[in-house]
Amino acid sequence: MLEDGAQVVVKRIDGKKTVKKEWIVGELGFFAKVSHERFVPFLGHCSKGKEDEEEVLLVYKYVIKGDLTEALHRKPGMEEEGLASLDWITRLKIAIGVAEALCFLHHECDPPLVHRDIQASSILLDDKFEVRLGSLSEVCAQQVDGPQNVFTRMLRSSKTLDKGTSGSPATYTYDIYCFGKVLLELVTGKLGISASYDGSTNELLENILTNINIYEKELVTKIMDPSLIVDEDHLEEVWAVAIVAKSCLNPKPARRPLARYILKALENPLKVVRNDSRSNSARLKSASSRSSWQGTFRGSWRQSSETASASGRWRDDRSFRLSVRSQGSGGGHSFSLRRSSREIGPER
Repeated sequence: MLEDGAQVVVKRIDGKKTVKKEWIVGELGFFAKVSHERFVPFLGHCSKGKEDEEEVLLVYKYVIKGDLTEALHRKPGMEEEGLASLDWITRLKIAIGVAEALCFLHHECDPPLVHRDIQASSILLDDKFEVRLGSLSEVCAQQVDGPQNVFTRMLRSSKTLDKGTSGSPATYTYDIYCFGKVLLELVTGKLGISASYDGSTNELLENILTNINIYEKELVTKIMDPSLIVDEDHLEEVWAVAIVAKSCLNPKPARRPLARYILKALENPLKVVRNDSRSNSARLKSASSRSSWQGTFRGSWRQSSETASASGRWRDDRSFRLSVRSQGSGGGHSFSLRRSSREIGPER
């Protein structure tokens, strides 16, 4: 707590480790250039000790509701006002807040930035459940596609693996994929969907996604969080958000919706699922041209469903793995692309 009574959170970082130094530089660099209400308020930093052994303290404003994991999965005895979990209106508000943060990073920053760590534990909530996105140490510029893109990814991954870091891809499509998992966590109430990448989570995702169909609203009740109490309109909103999530999880990165389309869809969820006056052919044309955000989700949903049907399963976005093996003391590396049991996973 500061002298004026303001509550703060202090992140203590051991500066001895090179990786953590990079985290410090990355986070301080982000806050030096970016100011937006959707990110956790950064108050300042200080350091102590010798340069090669210094300890760095990063100071943030305390966000009273904690992260989304804590808010969505409350422990027995911690309920507020008799609620065991968040109501649907609050969940949709949180989804919109995250989408606003991604829109800012992907579409308003120059160069465009990517977060690379979108999950429930990165989404902090203030006293009014307004989103304050955290975990900003891995934010970086959007990776530019090009003819040497695959080799560049392999080289980057080898370096990050040597340093013991996650090596998350620096693409906005990866952010969108991760956000799709967060949306499913909001819809289903299933703990850990957005944070886990193991086989059991993949199986859970497959089971959930088979119950999301743009033509069958009632299917979504099979996966909806049983603690949610919704009327008919809110059930349609749950259905719409599930469809948006499925579009975000499209195995083909190029077919995932842009953050600005996701934001419009979440702000107008009923328009995602309610037919308008246009003919089917007009909607399909709109979807293929990506000129309409509504058409984008209808087209993306069809394409993702066809891809999933053809492959026989949904695969995690990290199933495209890089195998790196050091050779001798010279620091050389050999690269290989590790295939899943059925086929190569989706691109990043």
